[in-house]
This record gives sequence, C-alpha cells and structure tokens, in this order.
Amino acid sequence: VEAGNVVLLEYLHEPSRVLGPGFHFVPRLQHVEEIFTLEDQRWEASPIVATSKDGIEIAVHDFQFGYRLASHHHSNMMKKRTTTDPYPFSPKSVWKLAYNRSVKEDGHPMEWGKVAQFRLDGIITDHINKNSIDQIIAPITGDPRDDILKAFNSPKIRDTIKDNLGTEVTWLNIGRFHINDEKIGKDIKDYRLRAWFAQWAGKAALIRAQGKAEQISQTEGGRIEKTA
Repeated sequence: VEAGNVVLLEYLHEPSRVLGPGFHFVPRLQHVEEIFTLEDQRWEASPIVATSKDGIEIAVHDFQFGYRLASHHHSNMMKKRTTTDPYPFSPKSVWKLAYNRSVKEDGHPMEWGKVAQFRLDGIITDHINKNSIDQIIAPITGDPRDDILKAFNSPKIRDTIKDNLGTEVTWLNIGRFHINDEKIGKDIKDYRLRAWFAQWAGKAALIRAQGKAEQISQTEGGRIEKTA
C-alpha cells in the first residue's frame, strides 16, 4: 500500500480489515473493496439555492471546503501529522466513510466531497431561510458569513461529520451571496439606488436649510448691531 493511502479489505459479504501503508498479505476469500487517500482534499460545490424569509431566492456561489479522513482513535493521540507519522488515520473512520455514503442512481457510491457537502450546506440554507434579503445581501452591521462560520465551527457539527462520515473538515470558504433571479436582483438594486439618492438629497436639503438659517441669523444680528 502506497504512503498516503489506506485499503479496505472485505470478505464476500462483510468487511475484513483496513490496511495502512506498507507491504501486506491478502488472505484467500478476501478482496480489495476500496482504496482511500489520506491526503487533504478540496471540494467546490455547485451553486446552492435557498429562499430568504421574505420569499426571494438566494444563490450561494463558490462555497468550498477542505476535508480529510478523520484520525481520532489512532496511536498518534495529537491527531497531527508528523515526520514519523505523516498520515495518521483511524480504521473506524475508513469503515464509516465506506459504508455510510449515499448511493447514486447507477449504484455507485456518491463522491466523498458531495456527501460531506450535504452535511454542511444545510447550515447555509437554514441561515438564508431565517433571514431577510437585506440581512443577507446588505446587512447594516456585521457579516452573515461570520454567523455561518460560527455554526460550522461548533463542536456539534464537526463531531457529527466525524461520527457519521469519518471525515474531518479542515477549512471553509462560504463564498458569495447573489439574488438568483437576475430581474429581481436588478429591481432591488435600482430601488436601493433611488433610496440612497433620496436619503442623500434629504440630507443635502437639510444642510442647505441650516446654512440658510445661519446666514439669515448672522444678517439679522449684523443689522441689529448696526442699528444700535
């Protein structure tokens, strides 16, 4: 087995064992079922579409994350890669990844990254469902990505992915939020632009009025002094 890989062996109807890097003998009645990489992986999701609280579809572009086979319950208790143990892994994680993946219509297991995405993108869609378009696209304070990242980084979410899929998420990039319907997006931008102009026109009129009042006050004050 090449360094950076693990091999899952099976009997005819049940799993046998997991082999790490090195030379191994495969007994009779056992076969190689699947080979998994221990290298860090990267997955970029297709656009995720969800509906905001006010009924507008939001598309999330460039959602991507890094992941790898979880290494808990391994002899390397630090769970970190070292020169002596560059690819720590857990046989239990291999079994979970092999047997807990969904199956596609053609009968083949779904891609590793796609299954991990299903465990993660629900957090994004839930956030969109619970907030209005302005809170998502143009928040007055803060960044909605911070709330989403906070949810992603919770021990509950990460432990669930480890326990169900034997996978560790190493990093996340939420991506960009866009209104899914181009015409609706243009209408909202135009409305915001008009509202912005109206706001600044009102402020400009107020400043001019204050300046005019100050000018009148100074003129009247000068006239009174002159009369006195």
